[in-house]
Parts: sequence; C-alpha cells; structure tokens
Amino acid sequence: MHRGLIVLMLLPGCITVTNTKTDGGGGPDGGSDTGTTDTNTSDTHTPPDPDNDGDGFPQSVDCDDGNAAINPDADENCDGIDNNCDSAIDDQHTATVDGANFDSIDEAIAASTDGTEIDLCPGSWTFTSYTQSAGTLTIKGVAGRDTTTIAEGSNLTAFTLNGTGILNLDGVTLQGSTAQSSSAADVSEAGTLNITASHVTGNIAGIFIHAETNGEIPTLSIDGTDLDNNGTADTDGGAIQSLFGTSISITNSTLTNNTAREGGGLFARATFVQPTISISDTTIDNNTADDGGGLSLTNVDVVASNLQITNNVGNILGGGVVLVAAPLSDALVSGNEAPEGGGVAVVFDPAFLGAPNTNDLTAVVVDSNTATDLGGGLYVGNKALVTLDATSKVTLNSATTDGGGAWLDGKTAEVQSNGADWGTTGVDDNLPNDISFGDSVGGVAFEGLSTFDCTGGAGCGGGTTGGTTSDTGY
Repeated sequence: MHRGLIVLMLLPGCITVTNTKTDGGGGPDGGSDTGTTDTNTSDTHTPPDPDNDGDGFPQSVDCDDGNAAINPDADENCDGIDNNCDSAIDDQHTATVDGANFDSIDEAIAASTDGTEIDLCPGSWTFTSYTQSAGTLTIKGVAGRDTTTIAEGSNLTAFTLNGTGILNLDGVTLQGSTAQSSSAADVSEAGTLNITASHVTGNIAGIFIHAETNGEIPTLSIDGTDLDNNGTADTDGGAIQSLFGTSISITNSTLTNNTAREGGGLFARATFVQPTISISDTTIDNNTADDGGGLSLTNVDVVASNLQITNNVGNILGGGVVLVAAPLSDALVSGNEAPEGGGVAVVFDPAFLGAPNTNDLTAVVVDSNTATDLGGGLYVGNKALVTLDATSKVTLNSATTDGGGAWLDGKTAEVQSNGADWGTTGVDDNLPNDISFGDSVGGVAFEGLSTFDCTGGAGCGGGTTGGTTSDTGY
C-alpha cells in the first residue's frame, strides 16, 4: 500500500511544496518490512505584480499599465479617459488646453493661442461673451453635444466672429442667448464659424451672419448639427439669418421648430450680388413664420442636394418657401401649409435691383401641400415669374378656394412649365385644379409635355409661348 502526503509551507516570496511518499512495506511475500519514506521539496516563486509602464504603480492598481500618464496619482484631464483610475471620467475640471487644466471656459480661452483646441469636460458651463477677431480657436466637447452644454453667462450673444477670426465648435450644445437682440453667434466681416456635430437651441436668434460694406464675405459652415427652438415672431430667420451676401454651407443637418417673422428656418437676403447657399442632406421642418415658414430667400442661389422642406407653416404666405429672385434645386417641398402658397410662394419685390426676376425650380417636387385659401402648391405674385423644368413636379396639392397646383395673382404673374409633371386626374392631381388665375389676366407658358388643367377664363393661354392646356396634355 502506498500513501502520498503533500505539505504546503508558505514562506515570504515563495511557495514550498513537500511531497512525502510512504511505502507500506510487507513486500510481495507479506513480510513485516516497515517501509520507507521519500521526501522531495521544491520552491516556486509567487507571480510578480509588474509595473509595465514604469510610473511607480503596479499593474494591480494601475488601470492602464501601458500608459505612464494614467495612474492613481495622475491629474484628470478633459479627454474622455479615466486618467486617475478612480472609475470616473473627466470629473475634476472644466477644460483642458495643451495638457493644462482649467476650471472655467474663460480661463481656458485666456490661455489659448492661435490654433489652440479647448477640450471641454461633460457638464453645463457658462462663460463671458467672446469675440474672435483673428486667429483660429477650436472648442470641442470631448464627450459630445448630449453631455456638454455651453451658454453665455448673461444671456448675451455667445460668440462674435469678425475681422479674420475663425471659430470651430465641435460636439457642444450652444444655448441660452435670450437677451434682446442677442444671438447664439454673430458672424461678420471676414469671420468664419464652423459648427460640427453640435446642437444650437433655445436662443432668441440662432446664427446671425451679415456682410459689411468693406467687400469682405463672412462664412458659415454647418455639418451634422441640429438647430431647433430658436427665434421669435419678431425676428427674421429663427435658426439662421443671412444679410447682404454671405457664404453658407449646410450639410447633414436639421432646422426644426424654429420661429420667425420671415424665414422660420432660414432667412437670406442679398442686395448687389447673388451669393450661393449650399444645402445638402438636410431637413427643414416644423418651422413657423408669417412669410416663409421654412425658408425666405431673396436674391440668393440655393444649390441643394437631397433637401427636404416639410411640414412648415406660413401664417400668411409661403408655408414651405418664399422666393424672390432665388433659384431652387433638388428639393422636396411637402406637407407645408399657408393661407396662400402652401408649398412655394414666388414674389416680385420692386425694391430689388434688376427686377423682374426669374425663379427657377430645377428637380423640385412640390407635393401634398395645402393652402387654406389660394395656391396649394405654388402662389405666384403679380409681376413674378416661376419656371419649372422637366424634372420638377407639382402634385397632390390642394387649395380650399382655388389654384390647387398654382394660383397666379395678377395680370403679369407667370408660370413657365418646361415639361414639368402636374399630375394625372384621379391619381396625383391637384385639387380643385392645377392652375388658376385671379380676376386679372395672367399667363401660362409651356414647352414639351406639360399636362395640366387651367381655369380662370381669359387668364388661361396668356403666357409668352403657350396656350391653354388640359388634362389630356400636349
């Protein structure tokens, strides 16, 4: 019979293993041998607790033993990382600039130089109204806009960009500029404001951008940003107001639930030059204004791609858009409402240089808009002209009184339909009709296959090149 006994002896820094084996004796002949005992002893060292990054803290207490800057004695920076291994992230300061921490945005700005990035910790921070006249400054919420809110401490305009100042806002929510005549940001001269992955909300005015008489052009670039619940019924451009010729680019963003006197989402008016506003992959919806619930555009060329203007309300004119010498392209105008011009209102402005003006709609779908009076899809004011190309549509719009597709108001109001689709009776037609006129004689010009009905007596057929058409088409 064999018996094994293992004895563990613990000594500092090692494990001692003793293995004892006893031979029960007796042998094969059943003799009376007392047996023998063999003892083997070996030492095995305890596994070490290494300090791989050499910061003085072993792996067992260092939450990142591959980075010497992260350890229980480190200062917590605004960088989205748990620097001091306390299981909390960015919990000690307001902002970090080039590795130095600050307890306010004002202090961080004061420490900044040209090209500085201020990294903000999560939280709701206030600061003093800031003017950037030269150089470049970036303010970034490292945890994103949902956890990083900034506001001007006295409810004044938060940021003013002039001279050649450039400000980049990234991953922040900008709100609280509610004092009279304030705005979230004011951009003029050659100033540049770039807003990325952010949220502009709850300001008495959103972004105010305006050119001066010195010929310099201010720039506004918005990408991946929501502008909502800005503006009042006494201001123009609830989310964005642009005056006198500016450079604006809006990409992958939304302008929603803003309020204004004109241009609930965007108000843009230029004078001597016609600037271009670029809008792509953007939705302008549920905004409200007296004129131009979604947009009010005068002498600006809107170059759009996948622009959706939906569910806006004009209390007086132009539920979706008001156009004055402003071409529009590649847009869906749908579900908007106004007493006149539920979708689009085209207006002549006698004060505008170079009038009368052409308002070209290219690849624009005006669909399912409503006028509680006249012009469900389009309202064309006296002396105004709107041109639609063959890729445009005016369908399923309705007017309570007249002009389901378009209402021409005045003897020189004119629609030129170059093959546009006006729907088919009983399928996607406009109600109560496609095109109608007031008491004065207006005009409908057409080229190619433009199928629409025209009612209003002498007004039909008064266009430059065409005559009366019917549902059967040309």
